[in-house]
Amino acid sequence: QLRVQLQRTLPAHSAPINDLLLFADGLRMVSASADKTIRFWDLTSGKLLETWENQTSFVNTILLSPDETQLYSANADGALQGWNVADGRLLWQDQTAHSGPANTIARTPDGQQLVSGGADGTIHVWQANTGEPAGQPLVTKQGSVNSLVVTSDGRYIISGGSDRTIKVWHITTGRLERTLTGHESFVNALAISPDGRFLFSASADGTIRKWQIKTGKLLQILSGHTSYVNDMIFSRDGRTLSTASADETVRLWAVETGTPENILTGFGMLIDHVVVSASGQIVTASRTTPAIKIWLRDL
Repeated sequence: QLRVQLQRTLPAHSAPINDLLLFADGLRMVSASADKTIRFWDLTSGKLLETWENQTSFVNTILLSPDETQLYSANADGALQGWNVADGRLLWQDQTAHSGPANTIARTPDGQQLVSGGADGTIHVWQANTGEPAGQPLVTKQGSVNSLVVTSDGRYIISGGSDRTIKVWHITTGRLERTLTGHESFVNALAISPDGRFLFSASADGTIRKWQIKTGKLLQILSGHTSYVNDMIFSRDGRTLSTASADETVRLWAVETGTPENILTGFGMLIDHVVVSASGQIVTASRTTPAIKIWLRDL
């Protein structure tokens, strides 16, 4: 085990944090909050760079375009929005994208299309630059759609639901290709390995499952967390998966073999979101507090 030491707490949002997102340089971060703001941070200094106000609703999740010129937000009132990163200008919005909270957004690898999933159990595909719908909504029958990813070839949407299932959909036809089962509680997060071969699913049952994307075969169950697993990120070299949990730990796993590499402790907080900066800072946030905390590993 490795303990972490608190480096700094960022100036607080006024309500809990719903998402964290790193720029590709690994030095700048965006946070989304139930206080209806999106904030930009310099992680090296801890300085708040900019605050965007979203007048209508809590911001549930955020996503950057591949070239980082646009940022997309999905909101608790069901709305989707596209923003210009350079000046914070709202480029488009669909205020009725979902009939309940919009929980998750993903994009195709080329950045041309967005995919959104909501508590209403639907998945929608959108043109990223305009917010125009691309095709008919998919009715998943998964309860709430909690997480979405798009495969590296851009052909399939994978959704994780509150009904414990993972479903694979053809992005163009909307056909359900495959259903993956085995989790014993909500599927909270999905992540595709950087080489596109593996799907990892994190669940409120405390496990992470590793699947072969090509066949849907379950390869491994990664066990060790003692409470909900809420978030997953890959290291910059793609070799390590970090998983964040309500058990107040972050666990590190080898992507290729699924073997545990380390456990980070000492956070003293439920962890809903985690990112790791280019300099190795570990940033955590929780849906139960406005605080964003930056940690360093003990050497």
